[in-house]
This record gives sequence, structure tokens and C-alpha cells, in this order.
Amino acid sequence: MDKNQSLGFSIYRRQQNYQTIAEKRVGGSVFYGKGLGLFDSFGGLYSYEDIVANFPVSGSPTPPGQPAPPTKFTEVTGRTSSVTPTYRFDNRNDPMDPNRGRRFSASMQVAGLGGTDYFLKPLIGTSIYIPVRFPKYSYIGLNLEMAYVKPFNGKQLPIFERFQIGGEQSLRGFQAGTVVPLMDNNQVFTDDLGRI
Repeated sequence: MDKNQSLGFSIYRRQQNYQTIAEKRVGGSVFYGKGLGLFDSFGGLYSYEDIVANFPVSGSPTPPGQPAPPTKFTEVTGRTSSVTPTYRFDNRNDPMDPNRGRRFSASMQVAGLGGTDYFLKPLIGTSIYIPVRFPKYSYIGLNLEMAYVKPFNGKQLPIFERFQIGGEQSLRGFQAGTVVPLMDNNQVFTDDLGRI
């Protein structure tokens, strides 16, 4: 409409399998964005998801000399209805292969507009690209991302809304979802139900 704005929607059915976790998400979203200046914009997203996920449950230790028992799983379901306002600044010289400029984004997902899940999830990310003289056509790229998630209204945080660290878009050198917290004795952290 000859204005610096965007409007979009999506309907999806997505299945992800990483490590021993299987997750199915069915949902949709509606998005509106408005440019504030040459490099910055504000947007809002409403989304609804119906989620079914299977997570491995750690059993008791296997006695020496005995075969490991088959992996046990627990099914977790939930419905997330949320709104996410977003601010973005981006003056990189190329969105796909930048070598100069910076990017900043901040968002706050608020879930609890119906559904079964109630949480706040703020995310902040920034990147800067600095050209260097040697070697020729090189640059330094620095990226920082911070996020936090907190349940409210007396609800527990759904396990599928926890952060999964690892993978090219998260922490390179590790497969998706393989970086997990350890307890003091270097054992993998599990919740009250034994889920990793």
C-alpha cells in the first residue's frame, strides 16, 4: 500500500526430531510490522500452537555387566497462545553476507492469552561486523544473544519452551540440543520427572 509496513500470516504443521526428542507443532501466526526510520522497525506477532513432544526419561543406573534398558519417553502436551512485540535495528550492508554494520533486536513473548501455557520470554540479540585491513576482504563478526523464560500465574514452564542450545544458529561445533546443564557431580541435569 505504498507504506513502510509489512503484514503476513502463516499456518504450519512442523515435526522436529533432534537427539532422542520428537516434537510436533501445529499452529499459525499473524504478523504486522511498521518501519520507524531508515534502519529500525517495530512489529507485533500473535501465534497459536498445539504442541506434542516426547522427551527421554533417565532411568536408574544399569548394573555392571547388564545391557542398557531401552530408552523410556514421557509425552508432554500443551497449547501456547501468545503475543510478541519486537523492535529491530539493522544497518548491515547485506542481510545474507554482511561485512560491515550492526544489528540489534529485542522482543518479549507473552503467553497466556488462552491455551495452557503461561510464560514471559524476553530475547535480546546484537551483531556487529567490522572490516579489517589484513587479510584483504576480511572482517570480524561478533554476536551476542541473551534470553530468559519465566512462568507466571502459578503455572509450570513447559519443557518444550525451555531453550535448546547447540547447532549452527545457536552454538557452532555442537549438534542441536546437545548442550545441556550439568549438576555438581557432572551428571546430566534432569527435572522431577527424570526428563533431561
